[in-house]
Amino acid sequence: MSEQAAEQCAGPLQEPSLRDFGGEIEFSRAACDVFLRLDAQTRRLVSLAAAAEGTREIAPGIFSTDAGPSLRVVFRRTGGLTSVLALTGRSAA
Repeated sequence: MSEQAAEQCAGPLQEPSLRDFGGEIEFSRAACDVFLRLDAQTRRLVSLAAAAEGTREIAPGIFSTDAGPSLRVVFRRTGGLTSVLALTGRSAA
């Protein structure tokens, strides 16, 4: 997924604020920039965290979960699509 993610970020955007990675998860521009700085293993953890059940709802339709030590994923789910809105924490800095 990381190679595909890098290609998608380099390519043209269909929507100005979100970038699509494989049709299941899309990233905001800010989240994409952080995602591309992460190593391959951490990228995989981000993808798994966004797809996981049992996450904490922090606002109506917006969820938050840990993706590993000092990295939190904030996302929303609509239908079958997960949109990563932000990656926060020491690993994202």
